Amino acid sequence: MKTIDISTVKIDPNELKQRLIGADDGKTLAKAAEFECILRKNAECKYAFRETEISIENNKVLFEFTEIESTALSRNLNGCSEAFIVAVTLGHSVDRLLRQVSVKSSADHFVCDAVASALIEALCDEVQALLPCDTKPRFSPGYGDLPLSLQKPILRFLKADGIGLTETELMIPTKSVTFIAGRK
Repeated sequence: MKTIDISTVKIDPNELKQRLIGADDGKTLAKAAEFECILRKNAECKYAFRETEISIENNKVLFEFTEIESTALSRNLNGCSEAFIVAVTLGHSVDRLLRQVSVKSSADHFVCDAVASALIEALCDEVQALLPCDTKPRFSPGYGDLPLSLQKPILRFLKADGIGLTETELMIPTKSVTFIAGRK
């Protein structure tokens, strides 16, 4: 996996406010800014992507590494013959930090987790901008009818060292995302 400079990753303030679910008063935003600094010091921003040919038959998307039935993904990739398969992560140190914060304060954990979630979304935006062409909006396993079981073949296809899966197909580190972006 390649490393990306965390200083280029900019959190969208609206994304953060949405994740704070109404707890976006001055005190909470100040705490969020503190956690953003700490998270940036701890994050190990990495990514991997590969392009693959795709074809769509009815609601089944055929990749070179697997096939999956998904009405939503088929609709998202309509008109594409290639797609980028992408994985991004903030790394294991962010998970350790979140565990440490959760032991001290559930309120602080809520804020820190919200900032980490906004940061991984910003990292996805940054990596998608690095793709060598314009793409359709990204689409991730677990969204719509696209099953989490797609995580395993994606990570294997990408050889995404450092990202694993739990028995329930959730990624470790937790602040990791895989997505598919069709080539326009």
